[in-house]
Amino acid sequence: MVIARGDERTRLASVLEARQHDLPLIVPPAPDQARPDMSVPDGHLVVFTSGSTTAGRGILRTHASWSASLDPLTDAIGLQPSDRVCVLGSLRTTLALYGAIHAAHVTGEVILADEPRDAATVAHAVPAAAAALLERPPADLRLIVVAGDRVPGSLRRLAEQRGIALVEYYGATELSFVALRRDGSAPGLEAFPGVRVRIADGVIWASSDYLAVGYAGPDDRVAAGPGRWEDGWATVGDRGSWLGGRLIVEGRGDAAVTVGGHTVHLDDVEAYLRTGSGNEEIALAGVAHPSLGAVIVAVAGGDLAGLEALRDLARALPEPERPRRWTLVERLPRTAAGKVDRGAVAGIAQGG
Repeated sequence: MVIARGDERTRLASVLEARQHDLPLIVPPAPDQARPDMSVPDGHLVVFTSGSTTAGRGILRTHASWSASLDPLTDAIGLQPSDRVCVLGSLRTTLALYGAIHAAHVTGEVILADEPRDAATVAHAVPAAAAALLERPPADLRLIVVAGDRVPGSLRRLAEQRGIALVEYYGATELSFVALRRDGSAPGLEAFPGVRVRIADGVIWASSDYLAVGYAGPDDRVAAGPGRWEDGWATVGDRGSWLGGRLIVEGRGDAAVTVGGHTVHLDDVEAYLRTGSGNEEIALAGVAHPSLGAVIVAVAGGDLAGLEALRDLARALPEPERPRRWTLVERLPRTAAGKVDRGAVAGIAQGG
């Protein structure tokens, strides 16, 4: 059993060694969470979800499931052996870890998050980290690959202003790659090479050689989680639709609150507020209410002027979707993976 611990460079070396020899591997979410009670078969590894709404879950997959997607990603983003790839994020997250594995596969080297990135020509990042990098990008940066959270239009526009290509992809730790977008002028995403996508009852399902096996529990037990695997297909519950043959990802189906008998999808209301205001720092949460069951509370990052603009925009929403309370913070709380920390947002909303 290989447990990837230590600093980022040591952790990557352990992972590459385990992959080379098909050894069982655990990449713990924190140094003190090695989970020695997990039984991992040869040829398999356990990685963890980023935990945007709950504590991260262990995901069991085969080394082969990641190897199968290496060359398709190389072709999709046009990575060259001469590229110098910077991975922005801890290798405890699957987005950064896979980006480092892919860079090592194609170029033989990778620049990790705690190392100088001035020479980078390509970067892997979540949207928040990508935006920070693009404020003062390395001189030779030509491409940034973004995933892990919704990609705002402002980020794509900033990349265009800098003359840097941006490729975004949608997936999940359980599913690996599902879809991607290379051209920002077209709405929606196209299926990632080698992936079949279907929508059943408004929920996105994927089938490919890249799928994980399931959730890893103590010993040989399978743990519970939001993902479902059925006849070679899997889903994590994200909602979606088709637009001109391209996939529109509408958010997690469990991000819904019942207000006075009306089901409110928080992702939809957040998208309306973000698009209308241009403010990406807005998140919603449901808070219990004695007569309505729940009400919507908004947490907004920025200043008072931005908050008032959001409040004005929200007045056009149907009453159940309209936030009853507003809390202003300097910026939204985020997880180590760069996603909005839904648990922290809920805590702020409860305390507001």
